[in-house]
Amino acid sequence: MKRGNQSLRWVLLAAATGEAGRQGVRLILRYSLRLLR
Repeated sequence: MKRGNQSLRWVLLAAATGEAGRQGVRLILRYSLRLLR
């Protein structure tokens, strides 16, 4: 197994989670705040 494929996968994963993560975290925080209150 080549490490190149592994690193590429992590880079793509980081990029995907970085863009979707921002909005996702905001939604999760909103729901969590509503549930806590």
